[in-house]
Amino acid sequence: MNDFKIIEHTADVGIRVSSKTLENLFENCVYGMYKIIFNSPPELKKEKTVYTVNIKTSDLEELLVKWLNELLFRLYTKRKMLVKCSVKKINETGTAPSGFSFSLEALCSETEVNKNNLKLMKEIKSATYHGLKIRNDFNNWNAEIIFDI
Repeated sequence: MNDFKIIEHTADVGIRVSSKTLENLFENCVYGMYKIIFNSPPELKKEKTVYTVNIKTSDLEELLVKWLNELLFRLYTKRKMLVKCSVKKINETGTAPSGFSFSLEALCSETEVNKNNLKLMKEIKSATYHGLKIRNDFNNWNAEIIFDI
């Protein structure tokens, strides 16, 4: 399930992720990001909230960055941690002359993080476009993303 590797980068940190499907690649990027943030799993409250995330962008790289930054925003501002995510679909629409667009639909389950027990290994400020790569190599999706810390 968690097919990622943490990579060091000058003053930052990143992950290399691979998966058979694009949707699972986006899910594994979340798990890799959380592995960087938390030294050990935080104490979570029992109540869970389920919600849907819909994101639209002009390219696939922007879609990944917005997806990860949305989850960082919820973690740091609302103290809500994703417990489970299921990226239902990633669609590509449009044509070459007028441009393409990408959309993501995910079903997320989150819970509140106990503020007194939140121990961060590294605080990620944001997912970045620096060195961002997403490609499909022989029916295997690969991504490399750097986080600003």
